[in-house]
Amino acid sequence: MTIQSVHILGAGQMGRDLASWCISRGLETTLVKMTDVTEGLIDKKTEQSIQADIQQKLQETDRIHHLRFISYPQFLEEAATCEWVVESVVEDLTIKQGVWAEVVDYVAAEAILSTNTSSLQVKEIATNLPKQVQERFSGVHFFTPLSRSKLVELIPLDQTTPQYINQLEQLVDKVLAKRFIVSRDVTGFVANRMGFYANYEAMYRGEARHWPIPKVDALTGAKLARVKMGPYRLTDLTGIDLSESALKAYRQNTFLAEFFPPRTQHHALLKAGYVGDKVGQGYYKKEQGKRLAFDFETREYRQASFPTFPFFEKFESGDWEHNLDIIFTEDSPEAHFMWESLRNVMYFAALNVGRAADDYRTIDQALIWGYNWTLGPFQIWDKLGFHRVKERIEVECGPLPDWIQDIQGGFYSEDRPLDSDNSPQAIAEKILWHHDHQTRLSQTKQNSLVLELRTANHALNLAVLEDILAAVDELEQGHYEGLVIIGEGKHFSVGFDFSGFEMIKQAPHPSQKAKEISNLGYEVVKRLKFARKPIVAAVRGHVLGGGAEIALQSTRIVAAAQTYMGLPEVGVGLLPAGGGLAELADRIYQQDDSRFEKKQKLLALFNTVAYGQVSKHAQHARELGFLRTEDIIVANERYLLQTALSMVQMLSQAGHISATNIRYQALGQDFKAVVSGLVKNWRIGGYVTDFEQELTNRIADVLAGGELPLGVEIDYEYFLELEQSHYLELIEHDLTWERLHHMQVYKRPLRN
Repeated sequence: MTIQSVHILGAGQMGRDLASWCISRGLETTLVKMTDVTEGLIDKKTEQSIQADIQQKLQETDRIHHLRFISYPQFLEEAATCEWVVESVVEDLTIKQGVWAEVVDYVAAEAILSTNTSSLQVKEIATNLPKQVQERFSGVHFFTPLSRSKLVELIPLDQTTPQYINQLEQLVDKVLAKRFIVSRDVTGFVANRMGFYANYEAMYRGEARHWPIPKVDALTGAKLARVKMGPYRLTDLTGIDLSESALKAYRQNTFLAEFFPPRTQHHALLKAGYVGDKVGQGYYKKEQGKRLAFDFETREYRQASFPTFPFFEKFESGDWEHNLDIIFTEDSPEAHFMWESLRNVMYFAALNVGRAADDYRTIDQALIWGYNWTLGPFQIWDKLGFHRVKERIEVECGPLPDWIQDIQGGFYSEDRPLDSDNSPQAIAEKILWHHDHQTRLSQTKQNSLVLELRTANHALNLAVLEDILAAVDELEQGHYEGLVIIGEGKHFSVGFDFSGFEMIKQAPHPSQKAKEISNLGYEVVKRLKFARKPIVAAVRGHVLGGGAEIALQSTRIVAAAQTYMGLPEVGVGLLPAGGGLAELADRIYQQDDSRFEKKQKLLALFNTVAYGQVSKHAQHARELGFLRTEDIIVANERYLLQTALSMVQMLSQAGHISATNIRYQALGQDFKAVVSGLVKNWRIGGYVTDFEQELTNRIADVLAGGELPLGVEIDYEYFLELEQSHYLELIEHDLTWERLHHMQVYKRPLRN
């Protein structure tokens, strides 16, 4: 049975979010308003308001015509034709039971029935349903916002048949394009049980030490391979009142109660109604642009100061084995606190294998896909060293479950990764090289090459550029179909490593060093663009600066839906100088358009680069011109590598012909004059600084083809020379180095 439509019961925020996602995935979607209807009908104003809310969530707004909006009585009239019914009413057991008690009398015998819940046990919702209904009934836990979250938890009943679970898995995987895990029907399922515990226990220990809120958040966020926001900030986001309700459910469970000892410090906030972002204040609040934090001792808000500690300076960006080892071995109260945060979650996770999840992989997947952690607890355990962690946990926490004793040396390995779908090792027939913290080149059974970018911080450096050249050499000299370039982990590449700029600054002859590095970069992009065999960039997450330029030169790009692509170099006082401007201009000039049309497209490109725009998603990257019509967007990231390899095979079998250097007429001074007037107005209006005016005029100079008269013929190579000349001049500019330093230290651009 191919599901083509869905009926969503409940038009609250979750129902609307789900409706917008189902519409975007091509399902005919009916949203059912359960309350506030008159004579079975919805008033027009309410309908228009909800429709507008859903439409603004859509990447392609014209898809709104796939939405129907009806009342609950109208739904009952057509329920017999429903294929998939998702109930998403308020999180109240009695209300959910009442809805299903009525609905099952109307729906077809083969319809898939799902209750969307994040906290209620599915067996309790379905307790009064007939056995034949329970066989096709299950829980689903959607994470918000659906447009960015990767995970859906599936929670079958004991009575749910494998046929219906398989059908639901296929629906989530292929139609909704989400990663899924199967959870046992326990309090909190897998993701919320683990995520809530990780936040709660850190707050409990921090309050026991009388530490201020910002200190706890500083110690338990991104530096533990979790999200940037610490537990207090996250709780404000979701709601302190909702957190308190969830806590009651966890404490009612005999096994869980000891892991959730009572906290009382936040009761003053609850009593005052300060429950988080939805009311404007909770653990934090903002006043006049400044963030304040609640002080548990004085019961007042104080300026939030997020501290740093000496051992933080030893951390290396993205090098998790190094950073976690520092936490494990450092002797300070703050490092001990961080270790306890890791330890407690690893211990709790180990105990929940066989309780909430069937295996440890499911727990790591739940936290990475659902909570956006960088590493799951068992991945962290491996990086710290399996045996020393096991021994220390047993000393500090007590015995570990029997299944841990069967693990030999670690939970994962090169040929047994967590995400085997996007792991080149899982499909590799042969490893051609493995350069630590740089790249790995492997050969697949289909005789394609896969180059995996593996730098600790997802950045490009000289060694990586040389490896790309070596991979293209291997491709063209061997009997291979083509090459896929993919980034390890959640990002493709964030651009050129700042260490490269430091190398330039420290060199005896900085300008000469800058030119050497620039020449290497241009050799790489030209080899990619003019390769004799197809090269496909498989991108996801951040694809920025030099990383975007590597992808842009590839024969094709296969992009995950969550791709954030851009050329934001103006933020560090530079222009894109790795072939990005040259490639994007080359595409426009090659089109069979009038001069006016080309000018308009170049102007749009100028604005994109001058503002340092980064795409909100892959479809937006296409709208900005980073992705071409022939590039592929993969809705479910699970199939990113497979699709890229299929693209290589297709291009090879179709008879790939390498790109040629085509000549065309430059717009030259004509285009520059248009942009110059625009930028001058920006400066007069105070929208840009003098330096930014210079930067944007340099971008315009490249796109125009320089100071040439209108109609002079140029080509891609000419654009590269223009790019490089501007780059080499800017790299000697004091204001550029101010911006580079500011970005490296403060992680945000400087306006100077």
